[in-house]
Amino acid sequence: MNASFYRTAQQGSTPDLLPAVANGANAHAVAAKYRQVTAKQQIDLNVTLICTYCRDPVPNLVEDFKQGDLICGDCGTVFKGRIIDTRSEWRTFADEGGDDPSRVGAAENPLLGAKLGFETSIGGGKFAPDHRELARAHAKTSLARSEKVVLDGFRAIMAMGERMGLNRKIIDASKQYFVLIDRAQPIKKVDETVAVAVLLGCRKCRADRSLQEIAALIKKSKHELGKVLLQAKKALQGMPHDDSSSLTPMVSPAPADTNTAAVNAGTLSRRYCNALGLSMPVSNAVVAVCDRAYTITEISSRNPKTIAGAAIYLVTHLHGQPVEMTAVASMVKMTVGTVRQAYRIMRTNLDTMLPDELRTMSTAMLPTS
Repeated sequence: MNASFYRTAQQGSTPDLLPAVANGANAHAVAAKYRQVTAKQQIDLNVTLICTYCRDPVPNLVEDFKQGDLICGDCGTVFKGRIIDTRSEWRTFADEGGDDPSRVGAAENPLLGAKLGFETSIGGGKFAPDHRELARAHAKTSLARSEKVVLDGFRAIMAMGERMGLNRKIIDASKQYFVLIDRAQPIKKVDETVAVAVLLGCRKCRADRSLQEIAALIKKSKHELGKVLLQAKKALQGMPHDDSSSLTPMVSPAPADTNTAAVNAGTLSRRYCNALGLSMPVSNAVVAVCDRAYTITEISSRNPKTIAGAAIYLVTHLHGQPVEMTAVASMVKMTVGTVRQAYRIMRTNLDTMLPDELRTMSTAMLPTS
């Protein structure tokens, strides 16, 4: 076989073997040589995944199952993304009812502090009468009782937060205030302390809720809840800083965080307007009137709920969407006479009370009282 034979085979075409056989060459040797040439001609059909930049025939590919990416371990190129993990699932979810195999015990609650989970108890038995005093002393000093009170308080805060429509941030702040109060003084009235913690959490997160509104949720009087609030405020202000250092910086026992000042009338009026089904322009006008009401000496010292009710009654009549005085008084939880008296003061000071967008409206539709 000459050089033209191999050149023809390398170019991909079939070489002609008949002239060699015709010239007297051994047919078996020609066939063996032909098989070697055709083996070199065969195309490699194996699919090899390599990096487009490195071009390494032995690629170093790393599959990130968490991100779903295929990454080159040499140059860091991500040339495939969002790969679906086809491995078997090992996790369990809350709706499956099974235990999580990746956990040992329950997750640690940062509000309760780090605990080893060991507990000592004084049992009964043959010498129970002799150990009664010891068991009583152990119960007084045991941390399990305090932890049970805190956990019960957390559940009550969650339930109250769901009833009031509070977000997660306010509920977490309320839990932290409850822990601070528990560390500052023994909790005797759990329901009242829970309500106080929720009130402080709302004020910390600028979600104004009145004391009377929260007292109505737990079916207690405003006076009784106010006493618990004052006691909690004094306990928090006298609390050492070391006792609160383990909590997150969201809350603190500083006087600014336990402020018992009255809430703003404008913030309350938005919730009242939403409950009455008023439109957004009317709600914005009510808030503007409430803010201007604090510039009038005769009305600035009144209850914020009274100011909000009088502003709602005034603005709804200006917009031609009047709301009855009884409905307004019932919404703000004030008497009709109190709201009407505040409205009369506003009506006599319309130049100061009304913002620019309301001064163009006719005041003839406003009732005299």
